[in-house]
Amino acid sequence: MKITVELQDNYSYSFWPVIVCILAVIGAFIVTFLVAKAVKKIKSRPPKKTWQSLTDGEKNELRIKYYKLLEELLQKVQGEHISLRHCYQKLSKYVREFVADLSGVKVNKCTLNDIKQMNMPVLASLIEEFYEVEFAEVSVGDAEAAIAKTKRIIETWN
Repeated sequence: MKITVELQDNYSYSFWPVIVCILAVIGAFIVTFLVAKAVKKIKSRPPKKTWQSLTDGEKNELRIKYYKLLEELLQKVQGEHISLRHCYQKLSKYVREFVADLSGVKVNKCTLNDIKQMNMPVLASLIEEFYEVEFAEVSVGDAEAAIAKTKRIIETWN
C-alpha cells in the first residue's frame, strides 16, 4: 500500500515588491552618500574674496563688467526700449551686486534700512534716490543722469 500526500500551495508570491524595496533602500543609500558628499564639498570651499583680498586687476575687471552693464542700460534708455521704472530697478540691482561682489556683503538682499545700518551712506543715498522712482505711482526721473551717477560711484568705490 502506497500513500501519497499532495501539498497544494494556495498562495502565489511575487518577488517584485521585494525587489522594489531592495532597490529603494539601495537608492536611499546612494542619495544619502551623494548629499553628504555635496555638503562636504560646499563646506570645504574657500570663503568668497572680499574687497581687501581682491587684486587691483580683479577690482578693475568687476568695474568694467558693471560699467558695460550700465552702458547697455543707457543704450536701452536712449532707444526707449525700457521704461523709466525698469531702468531704475536695474540700476538698483547693478549697484547692489557690484558692492556685494567687491565687499562680500550681500547688500543685494538688504533693505534700504539695512544698508543705512551698515554704514554705507553713499550706497544708501543712491538706493534711496532709486526708490523714489521705482516705487512712485508715476515714475519721474532722469535715467541718463542716474546712470552717470551710478558709473561715478562704481568708478570711485573703495
